[in-house]
Amino acid sequence: MTDTIRTRSAILTLLADNSSKGISAQDLRDAVVSMWGVFGELYIASGSSSQTVTQTAAVMSLWSNAGESNGVTVDTSDNELVIGTNGDGTYRVNLDISFVGAAGAKYVFELRKNGNATGKRAQGRAVLHKDEDYSQHAGLLTYVTAVATDSLQIYVESDKASADLKVTDAQFSVERVY
Repeated sequence: MTDTIRTRSAILTLLADNSSKGISAQDLRDAVVSMWGVFGELYIASGSSSQTVTQTAAVMSLWSNAGESNGVTVDTSDNELVIGTNGDGTYRVNLDISFVGAAGAKYVFELRKNGNATGKRAQGRAVLHKDEDYSQHAGLLTYVTAVATDSLQIYVESDKASADLKVTDAQFSVERVY
């Protein structure tokens, strides 16, 4: 039988009382995959594409690879992670990004849920030294509450009117923790 991801409420109801000896081995497997088995990842490895970034936040559109996932839809065409059915809960969100950008430009990366700002951000400033671009790093580790069909995206903006952003390596991942 297939293991089924369930909501926290459904698991608590399922396992509330075993006085009738009605908890099956499948119920326990469902509980395990529900507690520890909801995750998804987008990533970039050795990226060479760039995106023009402005002072208006826009979806970071450079995600090229779908990583491991279970209970989360990883969508490289819409650059988002979508929480699946029964995926309601609190998620740990990780963004780790290495990039090269326009000299002196500040880049702000923001977690958005369903396109709406969450206030959870990371930033980095591109550096030019001796006529060479240096890779910069930005990271974010935070938590967000999400329900089924919520989409999570990374938006990016710059303090310059127009600044190219080349992401060399990045990971954007979610894992349900509660």
